[in-house]
Amino acid sequence: MRVTIIADASHCTETKAAGYGFWAVSERARHGGGGSFQHPVDTSSAAELLALVNGLFFGKMRGVLDAGDHVLLQTDCQRAIDVLSSNIKVGLTRDERAGKKRFYELTREYACTVSFRHVKGHTNKTEARYVTNNLCDKRAKEGMRLARRRLRGDMEAYK
Repeated sequence: MRVTIIADASHCTETKAAGYGFWAVSERARHGGGGSFQHPVDTSSAAELLALVNGLFFGKMRGVLDAGDHVLLQTDCQRAIDVLSSNIKVGLTRDERAGKKRFYELTREYACTVSFRHVKGHTNKTEARYVTNNLCDKRAKEGMRLARRRLRGDMEAYK
């Protein structure tokens, strides 16, 4: 079965706080969500990559995807696609390396194949993928704001 997952992330360069949003859909189920990453994320592209990993994870947990499915992952971050779809080993950040490792663990565990599509972000286009990307962006910004408040609170506690 074909599964489509659209994911987006939002990242604060000051605090390294990040949030994510995703939408996963197939003929068997659909599920959307988002949240904040518990730990600081080193770059915005790493946050985008981790958002895709979370979309894949929650897609499986919510019954959207199953063994043998083909998953189309859509993101507005070409770097995340390049890191996950190729053998780039040089110049990866710590979080990109960890996210890539987790991504390949999940695809093996879930016995699924994947392909990628770049979606232009922050547009007013009315096609479903653009509207959904904008929804994921809103969820990601909410998650990032929560993470930023939490991280700033943690920073204040250690002063």
